[in-house]
Formats: sequence, C-alpha cells, structure tokens
Amino acid sequence: MSKSKQANESVDLKDRLLTGGLTEQEVSKFLETIKERVGSPRVIVFMGKTGVGKSEACNALFGGGKEFKTNAVCSETSKLQLETIPGLPLTLVDVPGVGEPDMKRNEQWQTLYQSVLTKGVSVTNSDGKTTYLPVDVIVWLVKADDRSLQVDAEFYRNVFKKYCPPEMMGRVVYAISMADKIDPIRGHGGWQEDSSKPGAEQEKNLDIKKREVGRIFEKPAHQIVAFSASTSFNIDQLLEQVVDTLPREAIPLVVAEARKNQAKTKKRIINKKVEKKEDNALWDVAEDVADFIAGDKGKKVVKVIRTVCSRAIEFFKGWWS
Repeated sequence: MSKSKQANESVDLKDRLLTGGLTEQEVSKFLETIKERVGSPRVIVFMGKTGVGKSEACNALFGGGKEFKTNAVCSETSKLQLETIPGLPLTLVDVPGVGEPDMKRNEQWQTLYQSVLTKGVSVTNSDGKTTYLPVDVIVWLVKADDRSLQVDAEFYRNVFKKYCPPEMMGRVVYAISMADKIDPIRGHGGWQEDSSKPGAEQEKNLDIKKREVGRIFEKPAHQIVAFSASTSFNIDQLLEQVVDTLPREAIPLVVAEARKNQAKTKKRIINKKVEKKEDNALWDVAEDVADFIAGDKGKKVVKVIRTVCSRAIEFFKGWWS
C-alpha cells in the first residue's frame, strides 16, 4: 500500500470513528493501542531432527526470495542465537537437538528446552539486559521418508511433554516435510512433476505417515499437514495450520511477512481461509480495544464500521507493508 493511499484511508477511518461518537483522544488511543497489540514481537520455533528441512520451511513461508538461515542453538554455550527478520519483529528460531547424541549425556540440552518452553527465547537488549520473548507457536517437522520415528517419540515423551506447559501444548504444529521424497518418488503413483503434487501411491503412503505421526504426538491425523518446501506443495496449508495455532493477536504480523514473501516469489502461500482469519483477528482486536478505551460506545462504533468500512482492514494491514 502506498503512503498516500494509507494516509487517505487513515483519514477516512478516523472520520468514521469521530462521526460514530468517539473523541479525537479516544480515536488516537484506539489506533495506537491496536498497533501496539498486534505489533508486539512474535516468535516461531522450528523443531525436528537435523536435515528435516527447517531452514527450507522458513524460507518457503517467510524468506521472500532470500536465503534465510534459522537461528541455531550453540551446543557449547546452550544459548539461542537470534536474528529478527528485517522490517518486522518476527523471530524464527531453529532448536536442534532432537535425536542428537548430546541429548542423552548433556543436561544443558534439557535445561535449554525447559527454558524455551517455559520462559521463551532470551534476547540481550542494547543496555546489556536479558529479556525473554514468549514463544507463539512451535512447528515440529518430521521427514516424509524417515522410516523410524523412535527418536522423535522418545524426545516427545521424555523431554517435550515433561517441560512443555499445558497451555503451550495446544500451540504446536506437527508437519511432515519433503512430501515429494516419500516412496514411490518416480514412476507409477510417484510425484507428479507437471502439477507438483504427490501421485496416488504417494498419497496413500502420506496418509499412513500422518496416522503414524498422529499416534506419536497424540494428534488426529487430519491435523498433520504434509508439504514440500522445494516444490511449494501445501505451503499454504502449513501456513494455515500455523495461523490456526497462533494466538489471535499474533496472526496479522505473521501473515504480513508471508504476504511479502508471496509477492516476491509469486508462489501461493496465503489462501482464502488465512485471509479471512487475518481479517477476523484484526477486527476482533479492534473491538476489544474500542471496548477497553470507550466502553460499550466504542465497541458499537467499531461494529458499525466493520460492516460499512471494509477499507479500514487494508489500513491496518498497511502498517507492515
């Protein structure tokens, strides 16, 4: 969105809010608070064995054509090395260690996971003080052609469930990466190069894999998404699962970064369901904020604007353009 267009829509939205009965002070506080609520720093943690494709998944969702390397845990210091995506307070974190030899003999690993799951990821501010950013969602990847998931099962049972708070257990996406690598890769029933989709036999094997992953992680098979970052197969479904799992106020910012990537790569990342959830999240937050600032009057005003001022949603989205 151009700055001139955003400015025009800002004026239009403010006029409607004033006409609806809010004072200028209330309108300013309303917009500032929304921006603060949905613009808070967000953290997505990617988990899985080495080579499962965490960096590739990050690039497919948020890379925008650039090679984004997920931040890794330094095994010597057991501290997270973080890097914020330019332009947005969104941090993607690679937490290796699932299945690594050090897991069984190095207590630092368990201390690290306990800290990430209960406190979040540590960040050192410019003043030298350490603060923690809470984790918004965890994406746990399993390779489609991984024939043994015993390591994942043991780690989930002995470490993850032990340290993960109950409220965080509901914010985990379990996904099958490299769907194009499951047997049969080529030939009858194999990967369909023309449509970038699995063949009939691969579909059957992916369904089997989903049920297997679901049993390990105690999730229904239909909630397990299989995708391929290299071919962009089901990347929109992966994002949809992430959005479904995110806290409401985190949705707009995460979708905004995916939208930038979609514009640069010209690949479908955001589907209609995600767009609708993004819009609903913004409006829900707007109504909550209006109610907080101006009580029933504010909430009623925003409900009216929601039905007559569809361009307001574009104004909100324009904050991250």
